[in-house]
Amino acid sequence: MAAVLVLSGCGGADPAEVSAAASPYTASDGPLGVPLETEQAECRVRVLLESDLSDEAKADVERGLPPAPHTDRDVEVLREVADEIARECV
Repeated sequence: MAAVLVLSGCGGADPAEVSAAASPYTASDGPLGVPLETEQAECRVRVLLESDLSDEAKADVERGLPPAPHTDRDVEVLREVADEIARECV
């Protein structure tokens, strides 16, 4: 419940979208190779969806795939997002 309140308080990604996209990250065979706690997965997805990634990269995240760069800008954004995830999603 707390995660839903936090997510709904941010102005970016739709909490239902975040929850759905985070689901694969909590599975033992998820895209990261190790399961994440639900709050960590939702935080990671929220940060990715609210970033400046290209629509194609965000679509990957929404499908439960690991983010991959589709443009030159995505490479830089993924670096920035990795730092933000490390700070916020522990």
